Amino acid sequence: MYRKILVATDLTEASGPAIRAALALAKEGGGEVTVLHVTEPAYPAHHWYVPYIGDDAQVLRDIVARELDAARKALETQVELAGGGGRPVVRVGRPATVIVDTARELDADLVVVGTHGRTGLEHVLLGSVAEHVVRTASSPVLTVRSATEGSSS
Repeated sequence: MYRKILVATDLTEASGPAIRAALALAKEGGGEVTVLHVTEPAYPAHHWYVPYIGDDAQVLRDIVARELDAARKALETQVELAGGGGRPVVRVGRPATVIVDTARELDADLVVVGTHGRTGLEHVLLGSVAEHVVRTASSPVLTVRSATEGSSS
């Protein structure tokens, strides 16, 4: 069975089924669940460019701190609504990369990600975090379709 499960959420309602599936698998096998949300950086980081200095840097740090706090609260609420029991974690970075890195760091037996069901041009333009995770994770990946997948929006 799966002892260490990492489930990723984008904090949308579509992530609920993935969280519930991870929690059910953990309960069945006596495992533990880490529920991960990744926020993207507030600005693109380049080694050769420092976008903000002085007072501007403090403003940016304050904005990032507020965003992370809001994400933590939303994640805790989402975990509770899904039945509780998961350990919420918020990290900053590119979602697909951070998910794979966190799974490796936790030595996760299973990664669970939700899918939005984007196809065609929307998929090409927006990409697919789930697809990247499936292709690059070293542990098995379970993709869970959202309840709204396939419906037109």
